[in-house]
Amino acid sequence: LVGYGFKEDANEAEGHAIGGSSYLTRAVCVGRDAELATLQSRWARAADGEAFALTIRGHAGAGKTRLVQEFVVQAKLDGGLVAEARCHDRVDAPFAALRSLIDPILRRPQAAQVLRSLDDSGLIRLLTPVVDELDEPFPETREFLDPSFARERAYEVVASWLSVLSEQSPLLIVVDDIQWCDSGSLDALTTLLLHQPEAKILLVATERVEGTPPPPLIRGEVVA
Repeated sequence: LVGYGFKEDANEAEGHAIGGSSYLTRAVCVGRDAELATLQSRWARAADGEAFALTIRGHAGAGKTRLVQEFVVQAKLDGGLVAEARCHDRVDAPFAALRSLIDPILRRPQAAQVLRSLDDSGLIRLLTPVVDELDEPFPETREFLDPSFARERAYEVVASWLSVLSEQSPLLIVVDDIQWCDSGSLDALTTLLLHQPEAKILLVATERVEGTPPPPLIRGEVVA
């Protein structure tokens, strides 16, 4: 899995605003106006405090990733924060997608400080070892008799943390090719949506489907 990371500066976005939309969006999203309008609408709702998940489905080469990347440009220009992960076939490392999403955020001192205030049991280590590479240490991980309970608590800590961060700037989470996402990351993202329904967070996933589509991996709206 390749993570694109956490972007904090809207000036990093490519393209130039023209009449409220970027030139890049006008150039490459011809014929995708309806899907782009849906993304913009859900982003506005998320910014108002309604966490939302949206999956964009289609066959390989249908332009799903390109559409989402152009929306990412707009989200950055709006001042939003963006965390991205791309999943790959035959890569099922534990929490691979989640680490691609949160590790770059954890490397930001202020964001890490917020997580320390929420995680007095050091549960984040169950999901990523990156905390041991930071300048300021996290608490030692408390031992739990039930490992599954400990993981669930870790998911809840991450969900609370991302919700707090989204109060500063709305957070856009992008997971490309979610059909190959590892199960632990899916559980963590599901916990985020269930436990933080008023967070200023929009989760956008792309999913490759052929033939009859299966139920969505993330509960929410589906755009085909």
